[in-house]
Amino acid sequence: MNKVIQMILGVISMIAPQLKKEDSTEGIKETKEMLIGVNEVSLSLCEKLKDGIQFQDGVEFYNELTKDEEFKAKVIAAYDGRQKIPAEVKDVDTGEGLELVAVQLEYMPKYVETFKKG
Repeated sequence: MNKVIQMILGVISMIAPQLKKEDSTEGIKETKEMLIGVNEVSLSLCEKLKDGIQFQDGVEFYNELTKDEEFKAKVIAAYDGRQKIPAEVKDVDTGEGLELVAVQLEYMPKYVETFKKG
């Protein structure tokens, strides 16, 4: 699966720039950050909740959010740029859409691994 995803990501990286509109004004920085943040939180919750919901899961999530600087930075970036997302999405062109697909594709193996561990 990783090889297939890497191949698809390679194709996307080659064609996405060619499909960007010249008049695109907003970009997709905050939308990407939101997608990354949501995926990071989802992966964390999937890992913690796959054996059922327990009080300790909430404590572990809080600790991760407050002590894991990389995780915290991704969540904060997703939250901070949330107001700009509607304008970005309204202005998304095909190339930018493919960039967002690429972000999500990079998380697919992580989800599979998370569910395999259980």
